[in-house]
Amino acid sequence: SGGFAEVESNEVTVLVNKAEMGKNIDSAKAEAELEQAKNQLSLNKDRGNSPEKIKAQEAMIKAKAWFQASKSD
Repeated sequence: SGGFAEVESNEVTVLVNKAEMGKNIDSAKAEAELEQAKNQLSLNKDRGNSPEKIKAQEAMIKAKAWFQASKSD
């Protein structure tokens, strides 16, 4: 949901409003959300830079990250 990361020496500091452990994410639900986001983006692919297309792109990015996190250990 957005945030900042700082890398210094061998330490990473992450500041976010929301975070989830990948092992706590329902992989099937995340995959379904990713498919829905892909469909919405496909429906809006020819809409230039419309608010609907931008919203669909943002949903796709979030869904993809959520799905990838669900597959991590």
